[in-house]
Amino acid sequence: GSLVVSAQDLTEDEFLKSSVRDRTALYHDPLLDAPLDSLVKLYRGAERVDELIGLYRSHVEQYPQDAGAKTVLIRLLRRVDRGGADEMIASAVRLHPDYAPLQYVLFRFLEDRGDARATEALSRAIDLETNPARRNEWLEQLLQLSEGASARDLASQQFNKLLAVENQSVDGLLALARLMQRYQFWELSITALSRAKTARPGPE
Repeated sequence: GSLVVSAQDLTEDEFLKSSVRDRTALYHDPLLDAPLDSLVKLYRGAERVDELIGLYRSHVEQYPQDAGAKTVLIRLLRRVDRGGADEMIASAVRLHPDYAPLQYVLFRFLEDRGDARATEALSRAIDLETNPARRNEWLEQLLQLSEGASARDLASQQFNKLLAVENQSVDGLLALARLMQRYQFWELSITALSRAKTARPGPE
């Protein structure tokens, strides 16, 4: 038979296991795409999308400080084209101004609308993000948007901030230098490369 199992074919137990697995992944990282897609597909297939939205809504009502769950709920509402995401983004960003994933979701929202403030939101997300790999990924998005002089200024501020971080690894500095070169921030890339030289442990 076919290997593709539709949600209707799952027992309630299998359905819940699958749901819990995806929700746990999103609990640890609310910006992941794969578990969100899988969750939407699971509940859509069983015609239970309202139930999924209800799960997150009641959680957020019960734990208003859970910025991660709000981030997932906003992404979920946008993914299934339900109303309410706009108001929720506005109130969540006000309530959790220092939470990087929400700033990133705000960026995507503003970018979709062609709002000029999108780059500011992305720049703020980069400021707040502590994971270097994700920060570089976002920085690259900022650079792709930075046709205009103002966005280029933002990008160069970001690079300077990242260069100012103490005790960076050689790999981190080289990744940064590559990014700078790709978008023609030549002087900054020279600084990053010379930092990388001094960061590298010398011969024994």
